[in-house]
Amino acid sequence: MRLHASLLFMPLSAIYLIAGCQETPTVSKWEVVVEKMEKKVGECDEAGDGCALVRFVYPRFTGDQPDLVARVNDTVQWTLVRLITSVNPTDQQTPTLESATQQFLNDYEEFRADVPDYELGWSIEASGQVLTLNEKVLSVEFDSYSFTGGAHPNAFTILHNFELSTGKHLSLSDLVTDLDQFSAMAEAAFKKERELPPDANLQEEGFFWDGPFVLPANFGITREGIRLSYNPYEVAPYVLGPTEFTLSYQELGLLLRRDLLY
Repeated sequence: MRLHASLLFMPLSAIYLIAGCQETPTVSKWEVVVEKMEKKVGECDEAGDGCALVRFVYPRFTGDQPDLVARVNDTVQWTLVRLITSVNPTDQQTPTLESATQQFLNDYEEFRADVPDYELGWSIEASGQVLTLNEKVLSVEFDSYSFTGGAHPNAFTILHNFELSTGKHLSLSDLVTDLDQFSAMAEAAFKKERELPPDANLQEEGFFWDGPFVLPANFGITREGIRLSYNPYEVAPYVLGPTEFTLSYQELGLLLRRDLLY
């Protein structure tokens, strides 16, 4: 099994911050430190087999509002823990990043001991990037990749958006004045992204099999607009992959609560 790390660490056009040589933004005395964590057991070959690996690159925030900063950092940590426990459930009531990681590695070793002929590797990787950081909002994206056996690996995107004055976790209803109108615009953009005609029946095309069009669980605030991200399995089979597109600030117009964003 070959680890497609490029899926996680390739820069995206709207990202302001990426681990490495790019500039770290500071706004309103909030600063970003890029943290890296890598732990493994076993000896990985060139294809990533024979070992279990956990590799995370993620932002940690500092600032003069310790309660709000802690709330955001806790969300970052919780997101990483959930990436592990979603593929490797734990009986721990409040697992930490360290304990969830260690259990993942231990479970791999136990599985290899029980099935000596098993040669595939397990891996969980994630890269966290700051999409937007200004005086009012913070938007953070996590791209994740995991493989623990099975027919194929999994890759998901998770997005969090915060109001910096309160630490509130923002929803789409906080950002737009008419969610129904926003949803109609998103449906049209979804069809365009999928190269479907405007009058296409999405259910007949293999999407939204549980009912009418719905907005995604994940969205991000970018320099260009509001990015909507549908993960595999969210509204379509794995084979159809993810769907992602951006509604620009220009096309959203007065539908957007601009006073909340900048």
